[in-house]
Amino acid sequence: MAIDMTWLETNALHTRLSASDKKALSPLQEMIFKKGESILSMGDDGGALYFIKSGEVSVQDNNRYEGRLAFATLKEGDLIGELSFLNDRRASADVKAEEDCVIYKLRKEDMISLMKHHQGLAFNIMNAIVNHEAKLLLNMRRELVPMLRKFKDKASKIPMAIKLFPLLFIAIYCAAFFFISYKDFSY
Repeated sequence: MAIDMTWLETNALHTRLSASDKKALSPLQEMIFKKGESILSMGDDGGALYFIKSGEVSVQDNNRYEGRLAFATLKEGDLIGELSFLNDRRASADVKAEEDCVIYKLRKEDMISLMKHHQGLAFNIMNAIVNHEAKLLLNMRRELVPMLRKFKDKASKIPMAIKLFPLLFIAIYCAAFFFISYKDFSY
């Protein structure tokens, strides 16, 4: 299947592509995933950047307290694998298709070639990554600030005795340690 360059221009890179840029993007691979299929698994090699053309995916991790936890939902125009793409590490989470998805895959080797021969296009791809990360950080901030305020309000209602209990425990522990040490060395 052919890569939809118009979609890339308007939804992923947010810039017009020249004929040369479009030709340079010919190594992009279109991948189709059915609902429920795994797109990436934690620990996979991280040598690719994925553009979500259509569908919705969930980014998941195993939390030792809560079990399987979806901590992000991504949709059309979002990126997957950008962190491992940039830092040459393995995938840090699982990504699963929540709907049927069409995804474009750019391999790291192809990006390196773009950086050598099509710097403007490579810059636009890096800009898309930065914009995606900025959007994720802003969304996290919007979600975390109210949560932190709620925790602060709850913490202010904790009785002083409970707040001081750890200090009391440390004082008793230290006293016991010195008492035992003193007792062991008194002949």
